[in-house]
Amino acid sequence: MSKCNHPECETKEALPFKCNYCQKLFCTKHRLPENHNCENLHLAKECAFRKQKQEIIPETKVISKREERRQKRQEKRMRTDVVYDPSDDHYYATGPDGQLYSVKTKGKGKDSIFLSQVADSFTSGWEILDIVLCSVIILLSFGFTSIFMSNIPWLYLVFIAPIIIFAYIMTFIPRKLMIKKFGYSSRYVLTKIGLLITVVTIISPIKFIFPGLLVIPESQYLTKKEHGISGAIGPTINTILGIGFILLGWLLPNPLVGIIFTVGAFITSQLTIIYILPFRGSSGKKLLDWSWVLFAILIVFNLAIIIGCCFMGVLGI
Repeated sequence: MSKCNHPECETKEALPFKCNYCQKLFCTKHRLPENHNCENLHLAKECAFRKQKQEIIPETKVISKREERRQKRQEKRMRTDVVYDPSDDHYYATGPDGQLYSVKTKGKGKDSIFLSQVADSFTSGWEILDIVLCSVIILLSFGFTSIFMSNIPWLYLVFIAPIIIFAYIMTFIPRKLMIKKFGYSSRYVLTKIGLLITVVTIISPIKFIFPGLLVIPESQYLTKKEHGISGAIGPTINTILGIGFILLGWLLPNPLVGIIFTVGAFITSQLTIIYILPFRGSSGKKLLDWSWVLFAILIVFNLAIIIGCCFMGVLGI
């Protein structure tokens, strides 16, 4: 039994109350700081004031603009039952296994992952493998024609090959990174028609399609500006590379080294023009819809590079 520490109280308690501010023991009647004239009453009042202020003005979490945009996109997705691009006759969705499926807008059947019979695109399973296969096909296609038309030794393909691969990868890797920055996923896949035409045109000097493309399952959530920016970044980088290559081909004193960069400029500009061709649903079409001025600038610069390369003897004439 403990006696209450209040000077005027004689009450004894089996389980007395301990004051948090003066650490003394009190009975039920005098347990509050103001009831036993607590020596640290000012601390008790400050604590009560802070608690009351927190209840009136709750603590707010600071959310960045990027996080706010991500939350709005998530809310929009939750209100949407289907994901499809109206400009195409099928749409893409990511399955539980992380693979990309194409689904008809008319019908309920899903395509198989490998060699789809409904849509044009398919995947070998791993995205990196799709990229490698497409890069090899592009290398064969553009490497063969560049050596054949330029009348330079086949050994030079060792130096031209990295330029071809790098220029091709720049057509979709910057776009993929930009789309990821916008908060969306994407996947590079093979296309049956593109693969077939690219193989057939290996011996042809005219190319107009790629063996693969970058698919964005949530494409319709991107704004026109986001589509335009993501579609413009790769061609812009390649255009700058093409300008740099043709200047090196023109300025370098060694003609054999110069022709390597001239061929590199010729191929880079071809790849850029093919990429921005405004087919329906293509990156070039989205770029044109967003900024026809930038689209025209890229076309003019790359055509100028190609014509300049021809005057510099890239065709071996």
